[in-house]
Amino acid sequence: MNTTSNQARSLARVFWDSAAMPMSQQTLADVLYNIQAHDGADGLVFDPMTMADVTEGAERVALDALVTEVGRLKPTLNAMRRIMEAAGNTVQPLGVQISDPVKRYGGVHIAAIFEMSDGQTITVWFHNPDSTPAKLTPADELVSWKWVLNKKDITIVVAPESGSDLNLREVSRRVMRLVEKNSAAFARVNAKRVERMAEIQGLRESLDAKQSELARLHQQIEVAKVEVGERAAARRRESAEVRFLREVNAGTHDALALSELLAKIEASVEALQAADSLVGATDVMAGNAIMRWVGLDEKANG
Repeated sequence: MNTTSNQARSLARVFWDSAAMPMSQQTLADVLYNIQAHDGADGLVFDPMTMADVTEGAERVALDALVTEVGRLKPTLNAMRRIMEAAGNTVQPLGVQISDPVKRYGGVHIAAIFEMSDGQTITVWFHNPDSTPAKLTPADELVSWKWVLNKKDITIVVAPESGSDLNLREVSRRVMRLVEKNSAAFARVNAKRVERMAEIQGLRESLDAKQSELARLHQQIEVAKVEVGERAAARRRESAEVRFLREVNAGTHDALALSELLAKIEASVEALQAADSLVGATDVMAGNAIMRWVGLDEKANG
């Protein structure tokens, strides 16, 4: 959280006229600028609320038909929506979500999220201010005590006395003024967010492609290693055969039976020929080995 900007500028109480416009020589732009400056780098005023955000970390309370009956909440919210529709020009409320009762701040609370046509949200928190705030019955009264533009708490700006029974009609009109004033900046910020998410997705897809290519290259390397091993083994066999022919020419194997010596010479020559290695000096060496065998045969058999 950017505490520096929050400490540098605090949200001040704003007073409104009968047309839901700020008084005391302030413009709507001044009020929104103060909210954005207080928000700082947190970006809460551009981050729409979701029901998951509302219920995160809270303990849900199971009460039958509570949301429908307590304080006539649904009719009240429908009336608020109609007020917002009348107050809105470029932005309109599309719907409202009502949370399950949740335990927070030492009591039971209900949140209503108004979803706007430009993607923004207005969240209204209700609680029961009687002597048993941690318990609600269908007959209990619910009071609005907190107003949130997207994820930025603006209660002090739209209502002179936070925590008391607020005039829902007037506050709804004021909030819609801020929603419309914030709409263009909200669209710009979230367009950039969409671009960033698309860029991140592109990088992920690129990474997946590179990882697939890397796996393919690893597989090729393993195949190449096997082929290199096979060729090395072939070279080792070739060296043994050449070495045998050289030994024949040196007389090392003269004591072998002529038939056995001839078979080994023929096997070595055939192996070298199959490996396309019977060329140059190796071919001459093979010819000399055969001539030596012929000489040994003549000497033994005349």
